Amino acid sequence: QFFLLQLAEGDSGVCGQLAGVSLIGGGFFEIGRIASGEKRMTRDELDRALQLKEEFEEFAEKRLEPGGNCHRSDVVKAFRRFHAKYR
Repeated sequence: QFFLLQLAEGDSGVCGQLAGVSLIGGGFFEIGRIASGEKRMTRDELDRALQLKEEFEEFAEKRLEPGGNCHRSDVVKAFRRFHAKYR
């Protein structure tokens, strides 16, 4: 707070303008982080991602064979049939 006032040489109008420009710049930075996916996951999202990973690993161990060749949509369909809650 005092740094901006010293930077503006005591002029409160310039201090307000500097604060406004800083706010706008920070807003653009935050929007850019969200758009690029750098925003951290929430606890619920993280728990869901870990559960999905564990369930897919279980499916992969039981149903997929190494060295095979298939389309991604076939794997998704088989995974959804394997775990009924993803239907």
